[in-house]
Amino acid sequence: VTLRILPELQATLDAGPTGELAYIAAVDGQPLTKESVGNLFRDACRAAGIKKSAHGLRKAAATRAAENGATVAQLEALFGWTGGQMASLYTRSADRKRLALEAADLLAADKTETAMPSPQTQVRAKGRKSQ
Repeated sequence: VTLRILPELQATLDAGPTGELAYIAAVDGQPLTKESVGNLFRDACRAAGIKKSAHGLRKAAATRAAENGATVAQLEALFGWTGGQMASLYTRSADRKRLALEAADLLAADKTETAMPSPQTQVRAKGRKSQ
């Protein structure tokens, strides 16, 4: 996974210990496993009275990227996923939300001027009921 260090992450990294080859490291500079990071994050959340996890951050990041137009391929590259299933979950949801918002504009009253006008002549013969 290739990751650009965004300013928010850089500020966080600057505030804590990092190892030579790891962004997040233990006090001794050794890299932490993803499980250790997850456990530390969960413990910090619990101490703050919040029932959240590091997975929730990952999910929020994937949702944000998809809603900002990230493709399946981009999400896979960013999050290290393969096979398209996980990334598609996020892009489908984002696409559905975007399409629904766009489609809502089609319901606007000012769109009716594009409708076909009523015919000037009678459509059915006189006295004949529609079926």
